[in-house]
Amino acid sequence: MNLMASLVHRRLAATAEQCGASRLMAFSLEKTRVIVTCNPDVAKEILNNFVFANRLVKESAYSLMFNRAIRFTPYGIYWRMLQKIAATHLFYPKQINGSEEQRFQIASQMVSSL
Repeated sequence: MNLMASLVHRRLAATAEQCGASRLMAFSLEKTRVIVTCNPDVAKEILNNFVFANRLVKESAYSLMFNRAIRFTPYGIYWRMLQKIAATHLFYPKQINGSEEQRFQIASQMVSSL
C-alpha cells in the first residue's frame, strides 16, 4: 500500500521500471486485478478495445451509480451511444474550460475536508 501514497503515477512508473515492465504491468490489490501502462500506444489500445469494455463490476459501485454509469454499461449499442455523447458534450474542450471554476471549488472543498 506504500505504492498508493502521494504521486501515485510516479511510484507506479518507478515500480514498473524496477520490475522491467516497459509496456504493461499487472498486479493485484486484494481481489481486484490492476493493469498499468505508461506507454501511450498501449493505453490507447486498452481504452479503444471492446475486449476491455466488459470489465467485472463491483456491485457496490454499480448501485452507487444508479445502474447507469458509462463505466458499468455492457459493451454494445447503448455503450457506444454513451461514449459518443461523452466525447461530444462532456469532454469537449469548451465544456471542460467552462467548468474549470466549479472543479476548482470542488477540489478546494475536498482538500479542506481532509
